[in-house]
Amino acid sequence: AQYLSNDYISMMVPYQDEEGQTGYRLTVISEFAQQGGLERVAESLEGCDQEILVESVQNYLGQVNQFCLQLIKDGLYHPDIKLTNFLFNRGK
Repeated sequence: AQYLSNDYISMMVPYQDEEGQTGYRLTVISEFAQQGGLERVAESLEGCDQEILVESVQNYLGQVNQFCLQLIKDGLYHPDIKLTNFLFNRGK
């Protein structure tokens, strides 16, 4: 819960593996991240003043870095960490 917004639910969603066996994945549904992923955030910064661009990049990547460091500290693992999996809403 500490890694998610305050408004979320989690559920186990069934899937079939390559051998046809049913497995379950934890799936989290959260509030809509209006800014989208980091790629979309980057597109929105296109053409910005260089100072604003640098400040924004430092802010967003700093948040991603803090998140990853916290995962490591807590001994947790995410199998698919990539920039498109980080969603932002109102700068967070």
